[in-house]
Amino acid sequence: AGIGTLRRIKKIVPREHLTSVYKSIIEPYFDYCCLVWDAIGTSLAERLQKLQNRAARVITSATYLKRSKEIRKELGWLNLQERRNKFKAIMMYKTINGMAPKYMEDMFSQHAGNLAYNLRASCKNVALPQAKTDYYRNSFAFTGAKLWNSLPNDIKGESSIEAFIKKLSQVDLSITM
Repeated sequence: AGIGTLRRIKKIVPREHLTSVYKSIIEPYFDYCCLVWDAIGTSLAERLQKLQNRAARVITSATYLKRSKEIRKELGWLNLQERRNKFKAIMMYKTINGMAPKYMEDMFSQHAGNLAYNLRASCKNVALPQAKTDYYRNSFAFTGAKLWNSLPNDIKGESSIEAFIKKLSQVDLSITM
């Protein structure tokens, strides 16, 4: 419905307004509770990505000869996996820094492994939980810890959420969990 709306109004609305329509009508569907449904699997994730790509093509009037990655770069968009990783990293920041509910904080231990001493490389890391099943390996508790530990220490050590988000935009979030 949203992409069809973009297509119908495309001829009479400037590109920047089409982008606003996308961000207000379509993008929230991709982002809503994405931390919960992030483990949807490859085939469903690809189907969702095709929808974002189609919206980008409608907005830019690009043909199918142009790569979707180039179109998203032109629009300044992250792909959906990168967006989910961004939201996951932000939630991890909030959790580690006491800005999330207590039950979220209790999911993570701030001891990087069984080391009794602090290593500079493990600054602000959380222990990666033991995952015995694929179901748990795809959970927020596991993928969140893995993503958090992969971030540079200077980003994890930021004192404000705004500074964290600003530095996070400079990190490659295409990591697949």
